[in-house]
Amino acid sequence: MVAPSDKIFPLGVLIDYWNLQPDIPGSGKIRICVNSYKCRNPAFGGTVKEEMIKDAFLGVSKWKIVAEAGGAKKYVDAFVGKGSPDTITTILELVYKYKDDFLKAYGKSQTEPYKACARILKADSSPEAMLQAFCDAFIGLDCNGFVGNFVQRANHALKLEASSSIKTGFYSARKAVRKSPEEIRDRDLVIWSNFLHIAAVDHVQPETGRVMVAQSTAGGPQANNHKPVAVNGGLFRFDPPATRFGGQVYILDVGLSEPAKQAVSP
Repeated sequence: MVAPSDKIFPLGVLIDYWNLQPDIPGSGKIRICVNSYKCRNPAFGGTVKEEMIKDAFLGVSKWKIVAEAGGAKKYVDAFVGKGSPDTITTILELVYKYKDDFLKAYGKSQTEPYKACARILKADSSPEAMLQAFCDAFIGLDCNGFVGNFVQRANHALKLEASSSIKTGFYSARKAVRKSPEEIRDRDLVIWSNFLHIAAVDHVQPETGRVMVAQSTAGGPQANNHKPVAVNGGLFRFDPPATRFGGQVYILDVGLSEPAKQAVSP
């Protein structure tokens, strides 16, 4: 059951990605974790091999998989870092359904990534181990994929989604830009000043002066505590850095932020 929108926080959405429960014939519900960062932008790794596998399942299912996935957009989203927890769960169920068809077509292929996928699908392992290996190899989440799915669930009326641009979508939707650590609120969004990365504040920890930042970046979906330090012009830096490339960030309210309880200590 989906929680009321005022109870939806970034960490809760992350936990859903870490606890997918596809229903597999003969095994019931199993647990799969989204561990990987996947981004369609070639500058951040690209999704060429993932989309080759997507297209292969299209072929072996005679395109039936698209309707079963809920439409073309949802089907594609799962392989390019944009899928919701529910969408990825459905895709994993369909991968299991069509795995034998895939193996008939590609089981002897020496071409990658079909060879690697076939090796995963014909491994003598449990459905859970097999689908976890498939998920790790071909399904993941990028930064605005995570934030967009969180925002969609928290407030669909904002019309921000996994494919929204960081600059012209999320940043343009700002209602307030935080100027000091004391102003930061639960469910604020965090946007890097070069507009190449986005994350979300799960909650403020006034007793430590830190905030929990939830995001998908190198290493996959994750949440860690960081101390926001005001720089100038509405910018902050995190101590320790929230990503391996560091950088300064905007912290802003797009209409999701929780009312003040006790603000971050400077």
